[in-house]
Amino acid sequence: EEAKILDLCMIIHADHGGGNNSTFTTRCITSTGTDTYSAIAAGIGSLKGPKHGGANIQVHNMIADLKKTVSNPTDEGQVADYLTKVIHKEAGDRTGLIYGMGHAVYTLSDPRAVLLKDLPRKRRKNTDLPMTTR
Repeated sequence: EEAKILDLCMIIHADHGGGNNSTFTTRCITSTGTDTYSAIAAGIGSLKGPKHGGANIQVHNMIADLKKTVSNPTDEGQVADYLTKVIHKEAGDRTGLIYGMGHAVYTLSDPRAVLLKDLPRKRRKNTDLPMTTR
């Protein structure tokens, strides 16, 4: 099951439009005749930068800071107060940005979300751990 989830994540990162960095990198490397695993490794490598897939790290860091800062991260009021502080550059990395909101290309909705949104729920059914610890 976990391998299938990883496969899905790799596929939608590697090929969701022809113009993004990881798709370009994967296709360029593939054109040399290399094996599939090397091409995917190159695509994953291109995700590291903060202007492409590496932006996910900023989301992770913001959520980690939220959990460290508020006493109850499931309380909507506390989360709203935290996000207000983020916007006013008083919390998080003090840039005023709420990471994970918006996309340069997918301005209305992200088609990848349809594929990914149910994965945590499905995975949660197969474990005793709460989702917040995973």
